[in-house]
Amino acid sequence: MNIYLLRHFKVQDNSNSWLNSEEFNCWVDTYDTLPLTEIEVELPETLDLILCSTLSRAKRTANSITNQEIIYSDKLIEVGSRVFFSTKFKLQKYIWFTMGSIMWQFNRLAGENRVDTLARANALLEEIKSYNKEHVLLISHGFFMKVFTDVLKEKGFSGTIEFRPKNAKLYHFYK
Repeated sequence: MNIYLLRHFKVQDNSNSWLNSEEFNCWVDTYDTLPLTEIEVELPETLDLILCSTLSRAKRTANSITNQEIIYSDKLIEVGSRVFFSTKFKLQKYIWFTMGSIMWQFNRLAGENRVDTLARANALLEEIKSYNKEHVLLISHGFFMKVFTDVLKEKGFSGTIEFRPKNAKLYHFYK
């Protein structure tokens, strides 16, 4: 089985990088609707199945790169980002994300935590297997892709991915 992963096109975000907690949450809410930087993506010749996140930036990417049938799945969405304390003090976006990732790792988030995300990733892999297709493309998001590739490796798949997956780059895992 060949599983190809593609992170959505790069989001054109020119917003301020220093945000307080309320501003960060508002920015997260609008991030999915921002314009994308579309580039050409060379897909494998054979794709038997295309699954895509239900978030707008992934859907817009999928519709731009292929005319094939696309199945949309909430199992491919990004792990939600939210602040876990309120402050007027401004922090850079990457600090808000880093703190959120730490809270996620230790299952301290009010929303989806690490246990939930791993369960979702494992359920996604089982769903993919149930289609019984050889060449599968997944269009998703960076953080979730990292979690999912860890699950793939745990289940005997081979392949590599950067620490921070690049937008519109195809990653190949196989078993």
